[in-house]
Amino acid sequence: MLHSLMLFAHVTSAMILVAAFGIEGLVLLELRTLSGTGQARAALTSFRYVQRTGGVGVGLTVVTGIYLASAYWGWRGAWMGTAFLTVVVIAIIGATMTGRATAALLGATPDRDPSSLIERRKSVLVASFTLRTALLIGIVFLMTVKPVAWQPSLGTVAAAGVIGLLFGLPGLRRIPHPGTAS
Repeated sequence: MLHSLMLFAHVTSAMILVAAFGIEGLVLLELRTLSGTGQARAALTSFRYVQRTGGVGVGLTVVTGIYLASAYWGWRGAWMGTAFLTVVVIAIIGATMTGRATAALLGATPDRDPSSLIERRKSVLVASFTLRTALLIGIVFLMTVKPVAWQPSLGTVAAAGVIGLLFGLPGLRRIPHPGTAS
């Protein structure tokens, strides 16, 4: 019975993570249409819901995942360690790329921050989102296929990361760096 409850909590926590990504995606769609720093700041206030929902989802996913990997699987299979490390990578990317760009946009002022810098920070948010989303999909693949060996597990995550970068980087290349001629 405990195993079933933990499995239910693990799947539910994954659904909570997907909800957090959905909220973030909606915020980013709204942010794309806005140009002023005041409007961007207003849109970004919704990121607190992403942080709260995502924090609960990640915490519950990690706790239940560690329990299931230990009690049920005995950590047999590289997919479990790879998935766990990928969750850590997703959290680091979120804290660094998304966290820094969000904080910078929330503190931006029209007189101090040129529009090209604001657009670059928006592009960083999109790149972070696509990379983290692709990695999360890679984890779902690992949990479905459950490869035993490290090579296919790491290859899956690497492929997911490359796909995420390919979808996220074009926006960064289109935006000129502040201080450069267009």
